Amino acid sequence: MSQSTDTDTTGDQSLNAVFDCLAHGARRRILKRLGERAPRPLTRRDLATDLGQTDPVGQDGDSDADLQQTLRALHHTHLPKLEAAGLVRRETARELVTITHHPAFEDVGILGAIESESDGAGDSLDRLFGALGNARRRTILGVLCHQDGPIQTETLARTLGAKKKEIPESEVPAADVERIVVDLVHCQLPALADSGLVTYDSDAGTVAYEGHPQMTFPWMRSVLSPEFRRRLTGES
Repeated sequence: MSQSTDTDTTGDQSLNAVFDCLAHGARRRILKRLGERAPRPLTRRDLATDLGQTDPVGQDGDSDADLQQTLRALHHTHLPKLEAAGLVRRETARELVTITHHPAFEDVGILGAIESESDGAGDSLDRLFGALGNARRRTILGVLCHQDGPIQTETLARTLGAKKKEIPESEVPAADVERIVVDLVHCQLPALADSGLVTYDSDAGTVAYEGHPQMTFPWMRSVLSPEFRRRLTGES
């Protein structure tokens, strides 16, 4: 697999962390529960109990053992990731958890995704946020959302190469275009198509921006990050 031609900025890494958290159903349920409780905190045990009721670890096993397993997942995986992304805050020896005032919670699409977590949309949302959690794929969306219809994969590759090197598309070396096409065809476009954000015809070699059926607010209008919005639309 070819390496990405994009280098993450600090802003890209911050967005990657947020989307990585949102790409997991248990973490969306944690945020939903904390949002309902805000501004009051919840204990880790309360969160584990809530998660066990909505996502039981082992229905036929010992309930206390299941609770302990959920507590371990919270302590070692979910809460550290959510805290690193700035979405939650832990206090009092990390036993109390509070949702933060992160800009993500001002985004209508993200709030809708968190609220719809109990509506059977989990797998689709996992794929959506998993795709958005990659800076290169967000750059691809930024190119495609400006197009009126499907474009050739090679055209997309040439545009991406020109953006990367800040040169005219006609000056992008053929070797660069070929390398980017390989990355698009084998990695980026299948993931974006699986998420529902693009339609990709591998036989015709075309791709088009589609959006996402579960998002009621276009991502290019997101308030999540001015840099994210600028890169998607070219707007200030």
